Amino acid sequence: MPWLKDQVKSVIDALANAAVRRHETQAAEGDNVEEFVEDPVASRPLSPEAIVLEKEAAAQVAERADALFQAVNDEPELEAVMNAILNGCEPKPRYLAAELGVSVEDINNRLKRLRRRAMKGGNS
Repeated sequence: MPWLKDQVKSVIDALANAAVRRHETQAAEGDNVEEFVEDPVASRPLSPEAIVLEKEAAAQVAERADALFQAVNDEPELEAVMNAILNGCEPKPRYLAAELGVSVEDINNRLKRLRRRAMKGGNS
């Protein structure tokens, strides 16, 4: 039982400290949806180390996205997939197919080509 309690505490702590949780807010009961109340856990100030780590992670993601865009710049179909994902479309084939107005099979083929381009670009 103590081990199980420690596991639950660990999972709850991980969820409370997750990056997504730090940036979430909750609507108070009876308030309009537009008016949000800050969650005290979400509004904790980040340590300088955490800020530096988040900036480095964001820079790495931006660098990888730029490299991938350069790898697919001659294929508009692959650029369309990348743009749809960057614009908030769920990166699952059925959602991409609906967003781009093509078949799921076509999206699967585009994703395969995109992965090959990403692997080829990463090995050069």
